Amino acid sequence: MNNYAILVCYYGEYYKKSLRTFEELLKQSFGNDFEILVVFNSTYPEVETNKHLSIQGSNSGWEFSGWDEGVKYLERRYQLNDSDTLIFANDTFCQHRKFTFINKYIFSKAFRNIRFKRNLVGDINSLSEKFCLAGLVGQSWISTYLFGSNYYNIKLLMPFDSVGSDAVLSKLVTINDNELHISNSSKNITLHLTSWFLGNSEGWYKKEGVDNTLLLKKVDAVINEKLFSLKALVKEIQIESVYENKLYWFLRKAQNKLFDSLSRLG
Repeated sequence: MNNYAILVCYYGEYYKKSLRTFEELLKQSFGNDFEILVVFNSTYPEVETNKHLSIQGSNSGWEFSGWDEGVKYLERRYQLNDSDTLIFANDTFCQHRKFTFINKYIFSKAFRNIRFKRNLVGDINSLSEKFCLAGLVGQSWISTYLFGSNYYNIKLLMPFDSVGSDAVLSKLVTINDNELHISNSSKNITLHLTSWFLGNSEGWYKKEGVDNTLLLKKVDAVINEKLFSLKALVKEIQIESVYENKLYWFLRKAQNKLFDSLSRLG
Protein backbone atom coordinates (compact mmCIF):
# COMPACT_ATOMS: atom_id res chain seq x y z
CA MET A 1 0.00 0.00 0.00
CA ASN A 2 1.70 3.14 -1.27
CA ASN A 3 0.96 6.82 -1.72
CA TYR A 4 1.44 8.49 -5.09
CA ALA A 5 0.79 12.08 -6.11
CA ILE A 6 0.63 13.70 -9.54
CA LEU A 7 1.15 17.45 -9.91
CA VAL A 8 0.49 18.88 -13.37
CA CYS A 9 2.46 22.08 -14.01
CA TYR A 10 2.01 24.57 -16.82
CA TYR A 11 2.95 27.99 -15.46
CA GLY A 12 6.68 28.32 -14.89
CA GLU A 13 6.19 31.08 -12.33
CA TYR A 14 3.94 28.79 -10.22
CA TYR A 15 6.20 25.75 -10.16
CA LYS A 16 8.36 26.36 -7.07
CA LYS A 17 5.58 27.44 -4.71
CA SER A 18 3.14 24.81 -5.95
CA LEU A 19 5.62 21.96 -5.60
CA ARG A 20 6.77 23.14 -2.16
CA THR A 21 3.18 23.46 -0.90
CA PHE A 22 2.29 20.08 -2.41
CA GLU A 23 5.26 18.48 -0.63
CA GLU A 24 4.19 20.03 2.68
CA LEU A 25 0.63 18.78 2.24
CA LEU A 26 1.77 15.24 1.43
CA LYS A 27 4.20 15.12 4.36
CA GLN A 28 1.37 16.17 6.64
CA SER A 29 -0.78 13.41 5.09
CA PHE A 30 1.69 10.51 4.87
CA GLY A 31 4.94 11.45 6.57
CA ASN A 32 7.75 10.63 4.15
CA ASP A 33 5.87 7.72 2.59
CA PHE A 34 4.91 9.19 -0.79
CA GLU A 35 6.15 9.55 -4.35
CA ILE A 36 5.53 12.69 -6.42
CA LEU A 37 5.33 12.68 -10.20
CA VAL A 38 5.45 16.10 -11.85
CA VAL A 39 3.90 16.34 -15.31
CA PHE A 40 5.19 19.40 -17.18
CA ASN A 41 2.56 20.49 -19.67
CA SER A 42 4.75 23.27 -21.06
CA THR A 43 8.55 23.42 -20.94
CA TYR A 44 10.69 22.14 -18.11
CA PRO A 45 11.53 25.00 -15.73
CA GLU A 46 15.15 25.88 -15.19
CA VAL A 47 15.22 24.39 -11.70
CA GLU A 48 16.33 21.11 -10.18
CA THR A 49 13.76 18.45 -11.13
CA ASN A 50 15.45 15.17 -10.19
CA LYS A 51 14.21 15.27 -6.59
CA HIS A 52 10.96 13.80 -7.91
CA LEU A 53 9.84 11.82 -10.91
CA SER A 54 8.94 14.00 -13.89
CA ILE A 55 7.64 13.56 -17.43
CA GLN A 56 6.71 15.81 -20.33
CA GLY A 57 2.96 16.08 -20.83
CA SER A 58 1.16 16.66 -24.12
CA ASN A 59 -1.19 19.36 -22.74
CA SER A 60 -3.79 18.10 -25.21
CA GLY A 61 -6.44 18.16 -22.51
CA TRP A 62 -4.68 20.49 -20.08
CA GLU A 63 -4.35 18.99 -16.59
CA PHE A 64 -6.80 16.18 -17.42
CA SER A 65 -4.59 14.67 -20.12
CA GLY A 66 -1.66 15.28 -17.76
CA TRP A 67 -3.26 13.13 -15.06
CA ASP A 68 -4.06 10.43 -17.64
CA GLU A 69 -0.44 10.42 -18.79
CA GLY A 70 0.78 10.51 -15.21
CA VAL A 71 -1.24 7.50 -14.09
CA LYS A 72 -0.17 5.54 -17.17
CA TYR A 73 3.47 6.35 -16.35
CA LEU A 74 3.06 5.14 -12.77
CA GLU A 75 1.40 1.96 -14.04
CA ARG A 76 4.41 1.25 -16.25
CA ARG A 77 6.93 2.05 -13.52
CA TYR A 78 5.27 0.37 -10.52
CA GLN A 79 2.93 -2.48 -9.74
CA LEU A 80 0.05 -0.36 -8.45
CA ASN A 81 -2.31 -1.93 -5.92
CA ASP A 82 -6.02 -1.18 -5.70
CA SER A 83 -5.56 0.25 -2.20
CA ASP A 84 -2.75 2.62 -3.18
CA THR A 85 -3.63 6.24 -2.58
CA LEU A 86 -3.49 8.67 -5.50
CA ILE A 87 -3.51 12.45 -4.98
CA PHE A 88 -3.97 14.83 -7.90
CA ALA A 89 -3.36 18.58 -8.22
CA ASN A 90 -2.68 21.24 -10.80
CA ASP A 91 -0.24 24.06 -10.21
CA THR A 92 -2.97 26.62 -9.48
CA PHE A 93 -4.22 24.82 -6.35
CA CYS A 94 -2.41 27.22 -4.00
CA GLN A 95 -2.19 30.16 -6.41
CA HIS A 96 -5.74 31.11 -7.38
CA ARG A 97 -7.29 30.54 -3.95
CA LYS A 98 -6.43 30.86 -0.29
CA PHE A 99 -4.55 27.73 0.76
CA THR A 100 -3.22 28.09 4.30
CA PHE A 101 -2.18 25.73 7.09
CA ILE A 102 -5.91 25.31 7.79
CA ASN A 103 -6.61 23.98 4.31
CA LYS A 104 -3.50 21.77 4.46
CA TYR A 105 -4.68 20.22 7.71
CA ILE A 106 -8.20 19.59 6.44
CA PHE A 107 -7.10 18.07 3.12
CA SER A 108 -4.35 15.99 4.74
CA LYS A 109 -6.76 14.46 7.23
CA ALA A 110 -9.14 13.50 4.41
CA PHE A 111 -6.34 12.05 2.29
CA ARG A 112 -5.24 9.72 5.10
CA ASN A 113 -8.61 7.98 5.10
CA ILE A 114 -9.35 7.07 1.47
CA ARG A 115 -7.29 3.93 1.00
CA PHE A 116 -10.17 1.44 1.21
CA LYS A 117 -13.15 3.66 0.43
CA ARG A 118 -15.35 3.98 -2.63
CA ASN A 119 -15.01 7.73 -2.78
CA LEU A 120 -13.38 10.82 -4.21
CA VAL A 121 -12.47 13.53 -1.72
CA GLY A 122 -11.92 17.20 -2.39
CA ASP A 123 -13.64 20.57 -2.46
CA ILE A 124 -17.24 20.19 -3.69
CA ASN A 125 -19.36 22.64 -5.68
CA SER A 126 -22.97 22.17 -6.73
CA LEU A 127 -26.02 23.67 -8.36
CA SER A 128 -29.31 24.11 -6.52
CA GLU A 129 -30.90 21.33 -8.59
CA LYS A 130 -29.81 18.35 -10.64
CA PHE A 131 -28.38 18.93 -14.11
CA CYS A 132 -27.56 16.84 -17.15
CA LEU A 133 -24.20 17.27 -18.88
CA ALA A 134 -23.40 15.26 -22.02
CA GLY A 135 -26.01 12.72 -20.96
CA LEU A 136 -24.84 12.24 -17.35
CA VAL A 137 -26.90 13.49 -14.42
CA GLY A 138 -25.87 14.87 -11.04
CA GLN A 139 -25.93 17.93 -8.83
CA SER A 140 -22.42 18.26 -7.39
CA TRP A 141 -18.84 17.90 -8.53
CA ILE A 142 -15.32 17.78 -7.11
CA SER A 143 -13.29 20.89 -7.86
CA THR A 144 -10.28 19.24 -9.45
CA TYR A 145 -7.58 21.68 -8.36
CA LEU A 146 -6.81 19.14 -5.59
CA PHE A 147 -8.45 15.78 -4.87
CA GLY A 148 -7.70 12.19 -4.02
CA SER A 149 -8.92 8.61 -4.18
CA ASN A 150 -7.47 5.10 -4.39
CA TYR A 151 -6.21 3.32 -7.49
CA TYR A 152 -9.21 0.99 -7.68
CA ASN A 153 -11.58 3.94 -8.05
CA ILE A 154 -9.33 5.85 -10.43
CA LYS A 155 -9.11 2.86 -12.79
CA LEU A 156 -12.90 2.86 -13.04
CA LEU A 157 -13.03 6.59 -13.82
CA MET A 158 -10.24 7.02 -16.35
CA PRO A 159 -9.78 8.77 -18.65
CA PHE A 160 -9.77 12.09 -16.86
CA ASP A 161 -9.90 13.73 -20.28
CA SER A 162 -13.42 12.55 -21.09
CA VAL A 163 -13.87 14.90 -24.06
CA GLY A 164 -10.62 13.64 -25.57
CA SER A 165 -10.09 15.79 -28.65
CA ASP A 166 -10.83 19.15 -30.25
CA ALA A 167 -12.94 17.36 -32.85
CA VAL A 168 -15.22 15.92 -30.17
CA LEU A 169 -15.27 19.27 -28.37
CA SER A 170 -16.40 21.12 -31.50
CA LYS A 171 -19.37 18.76 -31.80
CA LEU A 172 -20.19 18.98 -28.09
CA VAL A 173 -19.93 22.76 -27.56
CA THR A 174 -20.75 25.74 -29.75
CA ILE A 175 -20.97 29.47 -29.07
CA ASN A 176 -23.82 31.42 -30.67
CA ASP A 177 -25.13 34.89 -29.78
CA ASN A 178 -22.85 35.09 -26.73
CA GLU A 179 -24.27 31.87 -25.31
CA LEU A 180 -22.85 28.38 -24.91
CA HIS A 181 -24.74 25.46 -26.39
CA ILE A 182 -23.80 22.00 -25.09
CA SER A 183 -25.17 18.86 -26.71
CA ASN A 184 -27.32 16.49 -24.66
CA SER A 185 -27.22 18.83 -21.66
CA SER A 186 -29.83 20.55 -19.52
CA LYS A 187 -30.62 24.25 -19.67
CA ASN A 188 -29.54 24.97 -16.09
CA ILE A 189 -25.95 23.80 -16.55
CA THR A 190 -25.74 25.55 -19.93
CA LEU A 191 -26.90 28.82 -18.38
CA HIS A 192 -24.52 28.33 -15.44
CA LEU A 193 -21.51 27.89 -17.72
CA THR A 194 -22.62 30.71 -20.04
CA SER A 195 -22.77 33.05 -17.05
CA TRP A 196 -19.37 31.85 -15.81
CA PHE A 197 -17.60 32.31 -19.14
CA LEU A 198 -19.57 34.98 -20.99
CA GLY A 199 -21.60 36.86 -18.39
CA ASN A 200 -20.94 40.26 -16.84
CA SER A 201 -20.91 38.97 -13.26
CA GLU A 202 -18.09 37.16 -11.48
CA GLY A 203 -16.74 34.15 -13.31
CA TRP A 204 -13.61 33.01 -15.07
CA TYR A 205 -10.92 35.54 -14.28
CA LYS A 206 -9.46 35.44 -17.82
CA LYS A 207 -12.69 35.83 -19.76
CA GLU A 208 -12.23 39.50 -20.72
CA GLY A 209 -11.08 39.73 -24.34
CA VAL A 210 -10.33 36.02 -24.67
CA ASP A 211 -10.58 34.47 -28.14
CA ASN A 212 -12.98 31.61 -28.80
CA THR A 213 -10.22 29.02 -29.22
CA LEU A 214 -8.90 29.52 -25.70
CA LEU A 215 -12.41 29.94 -24.33
CA LEU A 216 -13.47 26.57 -25.75
CA LYS A 217 -10.40 24.87 -24.25
CA LYS A 218 -11.32 26.24 -20.84
CA VAL A 219 -14.92 25.10 -21.34
CA ASP A 220 -13.44 21.71 -22.25
CA ALA A 221 -11.59 21.63 -18.92
CA VAL A 222 -14.69 22.58 -16.93
CA ILE A 223 -16.76 19.92 -18.71
CA ASN A 224 -14.06 17.32 -17.97
CA GLU A 225 -14.09 18.38 -14.32
CA LYS A 226 -17.84 17.87 -13.99
CA LEU A 227 -17.95 14.68 -16.05
CA PHE A 228 -15.32 13.14 -13.77
CA SER A 229 -17.67 13.41 -10.79
CA LEU A 230 -20.74 12.42 -12.80
CA LYS A 231 -18.94 9.27 -13.97
CA ALA A 232 -18.16 8.52 -10.31
CA LEU A 233 -21.86 8.54 -9.46
CA VAL A 234 -22.55 6.11 -12.31
CA LYS A 235 -19.87 3.81 -10.84
CA GLU A 236 -21.37 4.22 -7.33
CA ILE A 237 -18.29 6.07 -6.11
CA GLN A 238 -19.26 8.76 -3.65
CA ILE A 239 -17.92 12.31 -3.91
CA GLU A 240 -17.17 13.69 -0.46
CA SER A 241 -16.27 17.19 0.66
CA VAL A 242 -13.18 17.70 2.79
CA TYR A 243 -15.20 20.51 4.42
CA GLU A 244 -18.19 18.33 5.33
CA ASN A 245 -17.34 18.61 9.02
CA LYS A 246 -19.15 21.72 10.35
CA LEU A 247 -16.03 22.93 12.17
CA TYR A 248 -13.93 22.68 9.00
CA TRP A 249 -16.64 24.48 7.02
CA PHE A 250 -16.71 27.26 9.63
CA LEU A 251 -12.90 27.58 9.72
CA ARG A 252 -12.75 27.89 5.95
CA LYS A 253 -15.53 30.46 5.85
CA ALA A 254 -13.95 32.51 8.63
CA GLN A 255 -10.55 32.36 6.93
CA ASN A 256 -11.97 33.52 3.59
CA LYS A 257 -13.91 36.31 5.27
CA LEU A 258 -10.76 37.50 7.05
CA PHE A 259 -8.73 37.53 3.82
CA ASP A 260 -11.51 39.37 1.98
CA SER A 261 -11.62 42.01 4.73
CA LEU A 262 -7.85 42.45 4.65
CA SER A 263 -7.84 42.79 0.86
CA ARG A 264 -10.44 45.56 1.02
CA LEU A 265 -8.23 47.43 3.46
CA GLY A 266 -5.51 47.38 0.84
